[in-house]
Amino acid sequence: MIRTVAVGLSISVALLATPLDAPSHAATDKPRGKFPDLKIVSVEATPLPFFLNEHPLTLTITVALPKSLPGGALLDVTTLITSPSKTSFRLLTNRQAV
Repeated sequence: MIRTVAVGLSISVALLATPLDAPSHAATDKPRGKFPDLKIVSVEATPLPFFLNEHPLTLTITVALPKSLPGGALLDVTTLITSPSKTSFRLLTNRQAV
């Protein structure tokens, strides 16, 4: 009985002695790699004004790339377009070699 109480007290003291702000190993963010420094220079939509079902909407996105890129690098541009009522959306993606 005394041994059980002593073990119970030592476990509770150990739990109280641990800091509560210690980060959990499961909650830490692990970097997945360094992304190159990109800068979106401009986004242009044509034709203006755009009327539905008359002409296709063309988005031209100009991006400034870093001076050095790894071999076989890809530029992946993803655009999310939503309706004014936010009831529908379209996810467009374009991937090309740099």
